[in-house]
Amino acid sequence: MDDRDDRAERELFKKVSAKEIRAVTIAFTAIGAVSLAAGLILMAFNVRSEESNVLIGIFFALFGVFVLLCAAIFHLIMSKKYTYEVYKKRTKKGYYSTFDMEVAFIMQKERQAMSENIKKKLEKADITEEKK
Repeated sequence: MDDRDDRAERELFKKVSAKEIRAVTIAFTAIGAVSLAAGLILMAFNVRSEESNVLIGIFFALFGVFVLLCAAIFHLIMSKKYTYEVYKKRTKKGYYSTFDMEVAFIMQKERQAMSENIKKKLEKADITEEKK
């Protein structure tokens, strides 16, 4: 029974963590792309600072490239290093990051939805047996 529960929890963790990694990667990519595009547009229109005569778009473009690199590094590292074993070890020790808490919260919601589904099926089975 424990092996089956552990396997189910492992699969649920894999699904939830992949979804969370994808969401964070998309958010970082969007921020980086918008900043890079704004920087390129500002450079194309030759917008300069009045005081120092520096292209403002350079700073936006560099920030966009930096955030895009962070998104790529985050995606590569988290998809390889963030495993179920690492998650269990951290939670047993009480080390929760924001990402760990979000994954635990979503896993709990998934478990609750599964138990509600099982409860409805059992109630439906009881009703059909009572009619017979």
